[in-house]
Amino acid sequence: MLKVGIIGMGHMGERHINSYKNIDNVEVGAVNDVRISELVNKFDLEGIKTYEKIDDLLNDECIDFVDICLPTFLHKEYTTKALDAGKHVICEKPMAMNVEECDAMIEAQKKSGRFLMIAQCIRFWNEYEILKDYVFQNKFGRLLSLYMLRACEPPSWSWNNWLEQGSKSGGAILDLHVHDVDMVNYLLGKPEAVYSVGANAIKGGGIDILSTQYLYDKDIVVTVDCNWAVEGRFGFEAGFRACFERGTIIFSTKNNPSITIYPKDKDSFVPELETKDAYEKELSYFADCIEKGKEPEIVTPKSARDTIKIVTAELKSIESKEKSLI
Repeated sequence: MLKVGIIGMGHMGERHINSYKNIDNVEVGAVNDVRISELVNKFDLEGIKTYEKIDDLLNDECIDFVDICLPTFLHKEYTTKALDAGKHVICEKPMAMNVEECDAMIEAQKKSGRFLMIAQCIRFWNEYEILKDYVFQNKFGRLLSLYMLRACEPPSWSWNNWLEQGSKSGGAILDLHVHDVDMVNYLLGKPEAVYSVGANAIKGGGIDILSTQYLYDKDIVVTVDCNWAVEGRFGFEAGFRACFERGTIIFSTKNNPSITIYPKDKDSFVPELETKDAYEKELSYFADCIEKGKEPEIVTPKSARDTIKIVTAELKSIESKEKSLI
């Protein structure tokens, strides 16, 4: 039985601690948060060690791996610390604030001999897994176009409002949009260039509204839109429209059913979805990799770094108002 230590008990820490309850080969051995004395009544922490200081958790020899659910600007510092302490690490997305920080994390991973995986949960999301299968297995022939979107209200719910502070979160382009950038990277690899337009809508934030075209040497049209400045109790929406030579797949969290497949010469149908959610699947996958001594392949550190490199090119394109090479 593997024991995990969760660092950061905010929104994602709560999701993860609940997911581990459904994973047979992992138990939560310890949790860390600077507010731990305030949180002991919020979570069922019976039999779980609680630490106010991260170093105390990292020095706990009973912990096999750590799950870092801290704000983005802390990812590099504490991922490298955990790896240096001999722990395997799964770190919340995005990997880091910039490519240089990603490189430092990768270097620490290589020196440690431990595993590092970034929790790019969309690679494990049921509807996106279906899209991946159709792309990778050419079920409908060549992919002709891909449109993706992600939108929500301003994320004013975060601890000390860190998400709305561009210096800590990177803004929507790095925190929200990165999900779809990562899926484009996963499905199609790095584009040759990007062309992006964007704007800042939240005081103190980064790029909060944007649209990007991804330019490949192959004949394909790829566009992603992102917005986390939608007001009026909008809630959240994510989705995609993928057009192939012999069919189309449409997904939206606002639809019921969420995903429908439209073969070219047959009736449309709704595919069966797994019951496990993406968070449970990604955490279980990482634990299995540790037990088997096999480095994660679905999300490698290099691939997660490439995603940040693409986002960096988008930021450059927005600033220059020109196409940006990757």
